[in-house]
Amino acid sequence: MIAAVAIGTSSSAQRIGTTYVIDGDTLSIAGQRARIWGIDAPDRPAGMKQAARAYLARLIRDEGGVSCAFDPRANQAMRRQRAPACPSQLRSYDRIVTSCTLRRSGADLAQRITRAGYAVDWRGYSAGYYLSQQQAAQRQRAGLWASQPRQMAALAADRGRQRQGCR
Repeated sequence: MIAAVAIGTSSSAQRIGTTYVIDGDTLSIAGQRARIWGIDAPDRPAGMKQAARAYLARLIRDEGGVSCAFDPRANQAMRRQRAPACPSQLRSYDRIVTSCTLRRSGADLAQRITRAGYAVDWRGYSAGYYLSQQQAAQRQRAGLWASQPRQMAALAADRGRQRQGCR
């Protein structure tokens, strides 16, 4: 099942139409898949994956949509600014790896889902850019940290390993 969320027009998103929330870190906007940069939402067990997807869909709906940096130059500039030591590929499994912002607030989508406890910082890509949000969610037992603390801790530990030179 894919959750649909309507979005509006935005020059940075370059999309009009419907956003589909595939899982807690993947969107489809006007047929183009976007993997949210720097975080990882749980894929297993199914209940955790569904909870992350549902949270992301609600967040995007409540914010009136999302804009993602599909332009390669803007995408690369974001990565250099946030994690200069971690150059990463622009594509993963036929998805553009990118940052997204929420339409109403302009907030960083990855920051919000991580702070809410439905994703973890993936240091091999982010160099710890979202680590403070992850730690706050864990301390406050937000989101999946309340219902699935062991699984979230295991995911955080796995994604917290930063290999030399990042990924």
